[in-house]
Parts: sequence; C-alpha cells; structure tokens
Amino acid sequence: MKIEKDHLNIDDGIGAEEAMDACMGAISDILLFPALDEERLNSDESEVLAIIGGALKTIAKKAQAYEDIYEKGVLPQNSQN
Repeated sequence: MKIEKDHLNIDDGIGAEEAMDACMGAISDILLFPALDEERLNSDESEVLAIIGGALKTIAKKAQAYEDIYEKGVLPQNSQN
C-alpha cells in the first residue's frame, strides 16, 4: 500500500499490519533515510528509532489479532485448549 496525497481514502480491506508497514515505509522514505544519508542522526537517536519501530510493530500485531478475532471471527489455533 502506497500513500499518495491525492488518494487519502481509507481502505477497510487493509489490515493493521499492512497499514503500519505502509506508514513506516513512508516515514522511512521521507525522514529516516535522508537523515541517515546526511548523518543527522547519532547512534543514540538511531537506536531509539529502532526501538520505536519495534514497539509500533508489536502494536500492529496486537491490532491485527483484534481485527482477526473480533471483526473477522478468526480464532487463533489452540484457542480451545
């Protein structure tokens, strides 16, 4: 999913993980990669951004699990044990 400024419609068919990947990709392309190329980030800032990225991926996985269970009715394997 690529976000274009002329097409800001929300697609309900897109899951939480796909939406998060698209957002993180846009942030990387616009902010992170140029900053790394120009060496505007120090190692501490890079480490913090990596931790934030990991936290956002965890949030997206939990949101996807919520979507799967409560919106789609898909239960995880071994949910009856």
